[in-house]
Amino acid sequence: MNYMFGYGSIMNKTSLAKTIADPSDAIPAELQGYQRKCNALCLEVRDGHSYLYMNIVPNESMSVHGMLVPVTDEELTLMKEREAEYTAVNVTSQISPAIEGEIVAFVAPDAPRPDYKIPRSYLDTCTRDMDEVEREQWIADTIIENEVVEDLDDPIYENAAF
Repeated sequence: MNYMFGYGSIMNKTSLAKTIADPSDAIPAELQGYQRKCNALCLEVRDGHSYLYMNIVPNESMSVHGMLVPVTDEELTLMKEREAEYTAVNVTSQISPAIEGEIVAFVAPDAPRPDYKIPRSYLDTCTRDMDEVEREQWIADTIIENEVVEDLDDPIYENAAF
């Protein structure tokens, strides 16, 4: 069995179900040596703008809480289409608990993007299934350097689920 490690919108089972038929087998996991950073540029344009989404960047002193989602080869192909701006990176040796099978995480280039904004609909989708304590810790552990657009009335994020 192969897995993908979700650390952003993939942690939201309703959002994930827009790509994978049954994400109910996802299990909590930690990815060692990385930190979340909201700097993955989405090339889709809405109203003439592109936006930023979650990424992970190397940081030996941190770990990222997320979900391991079992995927077939076909489902992984669908996820690669959904996460087109990312590269699927093998992170099997950095996941705890250890699990049999190959684990990939989607990683985008780590570049400063001062001219782009982050949709609130995206952040709320990422944290939707968390309790208040988890949500606060998730935000505190995430590098967010850009302005957040308040778009809940007309969500920018196409896989929004909140």
